[in-house]
Amino acid sequence: MNTTASEAQQWSVSQVSDWLNAQGLGSYATAFADKGIDGIIYNQSAHHSCVTQLSSGDALLKLDRRTVGPFNLSIPHWKKLEFLLHKFKENEENEQKKKQDDERTVILDFTLLTTRCVISNVMLRSPLRS
Repeated sequence: MNTTASEAQQWSVSQVSDWLNAQGLGSYATAFADKGIDGIIYNQSAHHSCVTQLSSGDALLKLDRRTVGPFNLSIPHWKKLEFLLHKFKENEENEQKKKQDDERTVILDFTLLTTRCVISNVMLRSPLRS
């Protein structure tokens, strides 16, 4: 299953560390844990203006080029982390789209069922019925 941003926002510091290990970024898990990085939903407007402002309780999903500095990520590791964080948001959007599609399907199914019932009732009452 693909993790969505909504799911990741519920993560504890320990779960972020586990995820980093699973992604091959375990060498950064201690630094993230020391800063208290947990999972809170990504919000473009909530970015910190300076890496020195990154403090305990800040979120994995809020990390960007400006806030990731204290972790000394190599460029390839930052690119990988950036891609993975983007995937959370993409998975969230896909999940929301799937829910909307499911809701439309339910509405369409209900409409078809209702139409069939109306047609059946009309046919049962029709004088042409032999």
